[in-house]
Amino acid sequence: VYPENLSTPEQMDSVGRVNSGSGEWPGYLPWVSKEEDKQHYYENIGKYDWYISGWQDYDPEADPFMMDTDLRTQYRDMRKKSNDQLDTANEFVYMSLGVRVFSVVEMLFLVRGRDEAASGGSGDETKNQLHLRTRAKGFDGGEIFIQYSFK
Repeated sequence: VYPENLSTPEQMDSVGRVNSGSGEWPGYLPWVSKEEDKQHYYENIGKYDWYISGWQDYDPEADPFMMDTDLRTQYRDMRKKSNDQLDTANEFVYMSLGVRVFSVVEMLFLVRGRDEAASGGSGDETKNQLHLRTRAKGFDGGEIFIQYSFK
């Protein structure tokens, strides 16, 4: 859209329609007011090239096809780091839930075996029935196998 001065969504849409490669424009303007949704407001400013001229270190005399500034690059790096940390936190939540489920299943087998032994069984029924095996898979993953032997 450089070097146009665009102040309304209609003006942006008309320039976008002309400048899109096929001549068609999807009609999507990534505008959300700060009052409506603060998170999306800032996310859109960092994500979409529409807003490059709003960055403090934007130089209108620079190459019109340069769609990055130092501050925008810094913002994108911070956003990537934040998203990576969120993914890591989610992985820990899933792992924690998996450990809890495993603990419940293991406890059920242990209580069942204790009850069988207490009811007059020879005790052989509960020996080595539950096996847990693990195996590394790649650099950051693994597998857990649970084997239960019925007699």
